[in-house]
Amino acid sequence: DEKKWTARFEHKIESKDTLVGQVLAICGEKLVVQSGDQTFFCSLKGHMKQWRDHPSSLVTIGDQVCFLPHEPLQGKIVQILPRSSLLERQDSFHKYRMKKKRRFYRAKSTPIAANINLVIVTMAFCAPPLDIQTIDQYLLAAHKTGIPALLLLNKMDYQKTPPPSAPSELLLSQQQLLLEIQKIYPSLGIPTLSVSIRDTQTLTPLLQYMAGKQSVFTGPSGVGKSSLINLLTKEEIVTKTLNPKTLRGRHTTTTSKMLPLKQGPGFCIDTPGIGHFECTPSSRVEIQAFFKEFEPFSSQCKYDNCTHLKEPSCMVCLATQKALISPLRFHSYSVLMQDTNQCL
Repeated sequence: DEKKWTARFEHKIESKDTLVGQVLAICGEKLVVQSGDQTFFCSLKGHMKQWRDHPSSLVTIGDQVCFLPHEPLQGKIVQILPRSSLLERQDSFHKYRMKKKRRFYRAKSTPIAANINLVIVTMAFCAPPLDIQTIDQYLLAAHKTGIPALLLLNKMDYQKTPPPSAPSELLLSQQQLLLEIQKIYPSLGIPTLSVSIRDTQTLTPLLQYMAGKQSVFTGPSGVGKSSLINLLTKEEIVTKTLNPKTLRGRHTTTTSKMLPLKQGPGFCIDTPGIGHFECTPSSRVEIQAFFKEFEPFSSQCKYDNCTHLKEPSCMVCLATQKALISPLRFHSYSVLMQDTNQCL
């Protein structure tokens, strides 16, 4: 019951012994909370554990929390303070009711980070391969929350010195796709940077974007998030090589951490690699709003509720055929719309 949950979970904490801190890391059942100059290892108080199934009750990286200290540098979290932003992952679909023999589903969401103001969607050239559909899934997740996003294209040194196992056909297709990506997303108002950890000068524009912000790195395993964070912070995160056969990443990061930048103010968050980040919008309108390049043509469609998929006299489809809209982006849109239709 939503009202019952709100009354019990968001109650005002009156105790004078309560401290306020920020969650910097989650290690199993323990949460590392920074309060002032001290670091506490905290766990959830009993009344909060009762509401773990509620998406908003899951404590995540970046949360501002109230906790009761006890023993040396130990504490019990009693409240999550209101969040300015929340980035979530839709894990899977669960049947929750039957009506007239029709199945309805809801997406189970898992919070990734809270109170952040920059999502750095990280992809890699060639290893693992660039893919516009994957890029759009990550960017759409940020778009839903209203958090500004930055598209970061890593491993640009592979253009000149590719992995020995990379076939020439893959390199050629990736080069063509890279040019398309560098053209599409900046035109949509999404900053796009190309970097390489082997050329630290390419990281200067990235640091300028991250200055004074709480940023979260997200993207598939193997794109080099942990290697980038090692250069940007004082942390030494364990990294692994790619699978030489598939050129895809091996799961390396197992816990999320908030880390201070080496230069200037600001923090970045490292999250476990998510190979299949599925963002399930609550409506088709959210998807259509994300594809801004459709707007000049969608108003000219024959039907006001045109889905831009199969309707006759669809100006978006016509614009795609004339290459006024990228066919790759239109394909990504079609896949997202079909996934949404399956959940309605």
